[in-house]
Amino acid sequence: MTSHSLAPPGPAASSRPAGARVWFDARIRPNQALSPTGLALVAAGLAAAGLIVALLASRSGLGLSAVFVLAQVALAMVMLVWKARSLSRNEEHVLLTDEAVIVTATNAAGSVRNALDPAWLRIERKAHPAVGCEQVILTSRGLRLPVAAPLSPTERYQFADALEAALTRRREGLWRCFETNDQGQNP
Repeated sequence: MTSHSLAPPGPAASSRPAGARVWFDARIRPNQALSPTGLALVAAGLAAAGLIVALLASRSGLGLSAVFVLAQVALAMVMLVWKARSLSRNEEHVLLTDEAVIVTATNAAGSVRNALDPAWLRIERKAHPAVGCEQVILTSRGLRLPVAAPLSPTERYQFADALEAALTRRREGLWRCFETNDQGQNP
C-alpha cells in the first residue's frame, strides 16, 4: 500500500504558496516491499544459493558455468539494490489551494512541477471492467496530467473521490466568501 495523507485546510507550510488556503494535500510514494533488513536477507539467501550451485558446478568440472552463475547472482543483487533505491526516491505531491492544483513529481532524475487551474480542473477516471480504475488524469486548460499511478485501483478511486470532494468544498467555500463580501457591502 502506498501512502497518501489528506490535510484539512490550514496554515501554509514551507512547500505551500504563502497565504494560500490548502484544501487538499496528498503525498504518494510507491510501496517498498522489502525493508533494508529484508533486502539484506534476500541478498544473503541469493548469494548462498548461487555459491552452492557454483561450487557444485566447479566440482563437476563445469568451471565456466560456475562463473556465469556467480555473475548472474551478482547482477541480480545489483538490480535489487538499484530498484530499492530508485523506489525510495519516487514521490508525487498533489496540493489544492485557492489559486492552483500543484502536482510535483519527484524521482531520481529530479522533480517536475505542474500548476493547474482548479476552476477548470476535470478529474478523469479510466476504468477497466476487470481491473477497476487504471488511471486518474487531471485535465485543465488543455494540459492532461496522469497522477496516482503507484496506487492500487481501489486507492485510485478513493484518491480521485477525495480530490473531487476537496474541489467541491473549495468551490463552495469561495462562493461563501463572495456572498459574505456582497452582503457586507450592501446594507
